[in-house]
Amino acid sequence: MNNRPGSPPARGRQNLEPSSEIEKPSLPDAAVRAGLASIPVVGPALLELWSFGRQLDERRIRQTGMAARETAGDERLLRRLREDERLLDMLTMAVEAGRRTTWEAKRVTMGRVLGRATFDDADIDDNAALLATLAALEAPHFRWLAEIEQLPATPGARVVVPEPYNAVIRANGLVTEVIDGGGPLDQGGVFPTGLTEYGRRLVSWVRETETDLVGEFPAPNPSRTGSPQHGVRKPSFV
Repeated sequence: MNNRPGSPPARGRQNLEPSSEIEKPSLPDAAVRAGLASIPVVGPALLELWSFGRQLDERRIRQTGMAARETAGDERLLRRLREDERLLDMLTMAVEAGRRTTWEAKRVTMGRVLGRATFDDADIDDNAALLATLAALEAPHFRWLAEIEQLPATPGARVVVPEPYNAVIRANGLVTEVIDGGGPLDQGGVFPTGLTEYGRRLVSWVRETETDLVGEFPAPNPSRTGSPQHGVRKPSFV
């Protein structure tokens, strides 16, 4: 979004330019390599596995970045990242969270959110909030959200979500709630009864990504033990 003549610059714009210096291997990496290699018997194998883990990190970060690039386009993505530090913060959050998750749909969705945020200054803060919520959730949370989404609109319909999933989805404003004084003490008698508009929007975005990817998806049918099950890939959570 271009500023009109005489108007103040968009918040966060700094005309940032990246440094041309190439980051050198960090001292902690060297210490990790030396430490693992010094372990008797299993040291070489541990070092090899650690190195493989670092390669996985790079692949995951690449996937997140590619999703942002495909959504925004090369020129727009780079230009907007240089113009607005809020987008740089989103890039950092997306690649860090993407590096730590094994769930492909989460990585791709975060990249897409970053890419969409480059189109309008007015949408950056909203997309940053969405990205922060995505960073806090993993596939099990979405399996429970999908279960809650299917609740019938009848009095008394509710889902008992186990911890720690219950606390996270409630803290992020994803579910509507009902207070039931006779409920389990560990949940304070508060139960999800449906998704908020924000929750539906988030689930919709991840579901859209799931339809574009090949592989396993998180099924919405938790077992009696409270551990959601995995299912064969389908077009959506349901």
